[in-house]
This record gives sequence, C-alpha cells and structure tokens, in this order.
Amino acid sequence: MVEAKPMPTAFINVTFHELCECAYLTWGTIPGGVNTRTFITLMSQWNTVPLTFTVDVNNSLIVCNLVPATVYTVDVTLKPVDGLYYSKSSEAEFETCHMKPSLAPIMESSWYSSTDCADSKMNTTHTVIVYWQKIPPKYQNGPLQDYKVFLDGAQVKQTNNSEVLASFPVPCHGNHYVSVRGCNKQGCSPKSPILIPNYKDVVRPAKVIMEQKKRSPEVYLTWFGVKKEDFMAVDIVWCKMKPAGYKCSLT
Repeated sequence: MVEAKPMPTAFINVTFHELCECAYLTWGTIPGGVNTRTFITLMSQWNTVPLTFTVDVNNSLIVCNLVPATVYTVDVTLKPVDGLYYSKSSEAEFETCHMKPSLAPIMESSWYSSTDCADSKMNTTHTVIVYWQKIPPKYQNGPLQDYKVFLDGAQVKQTNNSEVLASFPVPCHGNHYVSVRGCNKQGCSPKSPILIPNYKDVVRPAKVIMEQKKRSPEVYLTWFGVKKEDFMAVDIVWCKMKPAGYKCSLT
C-alpha cells in the first residue's frame, strides 16, 4: 500500500497563561488515530533564527520566553511518527499580551549650573536638565505613552514618548536623586537614578580655552584654575554652534 501524504493540520489555536511571555499552542493532528509527529516554528521581528520544536503524539505545546506585545507567526507541519511524508505547512499569527516596560531608560550625563545658587543668597533652587536614552522598542512591551521624571521619589515632570530631556528646579543644598521611568497603559518601567550633588561639590574652572586646527573638525579644550585633587572627573555638558563659532560650557 502506497503511503499517502497527510493533510495539513485542521486548526491552530493559541491561548495565554498567567505569564505574558508564555503561549499555549494546540493544533489538529492526523485524523484516524495516527500517531503524529509535529514540527513547529515560531518567528517574530526579534528573532533572526526561528524557534523550532518537535512534538511526538501530543497536540499541545507551551512556549515561554516570548517578547510581550509582539506578533509571532507559527508554522505547523505534520508527519506520521513512522511515516516518510510531510504535510503542507499551515500558518497562524498571534500577538503576545502587553505589560509594563521591562527596561529602565539609560541616564546620560546631565547639566546644571551651580552659579544660580552661589551668586545669590536668595536662590534656594537651581535649574537641572537631565537627559536619557529612549527605552528600546523590544523592551517597551506595548505602545510607550510618556516618560515620568522623579525627584527624590516625587514626580516633577512628565514628557511625551519622543522626549529625551527635562528641566526642573532642584534645591541647592543637599544631594538629590533624579530618576526617569517610561510608561505605557500597563504601568511604568524600573527607575533609572542619577545623583545631583550639592552645588558646593561642583568645581568650576577659572578659564576654558578652545582651539581648532585649520581644516580639521576636531576641537581641543583646555581648562585652568582647578587643582587635580579637587575633582574626580570633568564633564563637557553642552556645546552648540553659533554664527561666530562654537560655545562650550564645562562643569
């Protein structure tokens, strides 16, 4: 008797367990009580190599470590356990459920001026500008709505999902922690803190000299009036182009 090529699976169903990263797959095996070997592949925009599974006799599979808020294509091919021929493949798509972002924004070097505090006894705050990197799409776990900025645990700013900076007043005295969280409908990411030190802990150079070689894009900065033992590092806070040339500030 010549072995017949099996028909494709009659259905593919996908449901989700309590964990958002796990999917429960079921499918139709070869009719007539034939012991079926099933070959399954899963693909999404995040994996360049398919996730592959082989299931003997059973018609269900739990797959975990999936990326939330992601469309997966599942491909199912059937074959009798003791047979030679494969069915045509059948495809279905499903989207994993959404959850709050799983990665904190990465904080960049931020800017503030100690002059606001030092030049006047009346000033009790100074303006701080903080910068961060956007949460990569893979870890947003759903449409990102905004970024929330916290000062010592209290929210002080809310920006749209395309912003990467925020400015707000911070008390001059004492050390203060600023953190940023990215949020979607399901909640907010872990926080990413940065320390804003007491304004007196900032050492200002007395003079900054900038030099540029002819026909070269490189700029050289030199600063004076600061003892090496008085500081741990130098941050170039911002540089911007003006018609007359460059202007840079250091802290």
